Amino acid sequence: MKINLNEIPEEGREYICNQRTGEFSESLSDLVGKEPYAIQFMVRPLGNIYEVTGNIKTQLNLTCARCAADFKSELNLNLNELLVPGEKLPRTGKEAKVNHISELDNGGPSTSIFESFSFDMSPLIRDTVALSEPTIAFCKTDCKGLCQYCGIDLNTASCNCDIEHQMRNSPMAKLAEIKLN
Repeated sequence: MKINLNEIPEEGREYICNQRTGEFSESLSDLVGKEPYAIQFMVRPLGNIYEVTGNIKTQLNLTCARCAADFKSELNLNLNELLVPGEKLPRTGKEAKVNHISELDNGGPSTSIFESFSFDMSPLIRDTVALSEPTIAFCKTDCKGLCQYCGIDLNTASCNCDIEHQMRNSPMAKLAEIKLN
């Protein structure tokens, strides 16, 4: 979704997008799939920079790192971005992140550089959702995972593996035979 920043009035302009209007469906397809999304944001000029504030709501389809179950995780993200005029940074530069700089404090806005007044919001929205995806996801905080011996899901059933069987098949079993004076 390209926005002509020159056409933004002084009081700003609000945008409301979702899966029905489809502005971000292509850029978010690999992250949210066919899950519904609602994106609301306001663009306001502040001198020669532009402030983007808003909200992204959607769901991510994740896989639990402990039990390998697929589950959905609700996402409710706030947008707080400053669009600053300038040249794109080289990808090898210290602050380069696909022309998205976020080296400021967590409480303040991030910044993105724009070269022309036709700003594409799709990479900004996509990066915001992608960076919120957890590296290790759990279906629930007390997920018990899978039994390391028989593979049963310990959240749904009890494991019948006994301690002796576990020790016999353990690579550490030989250490039990060592006699110390």
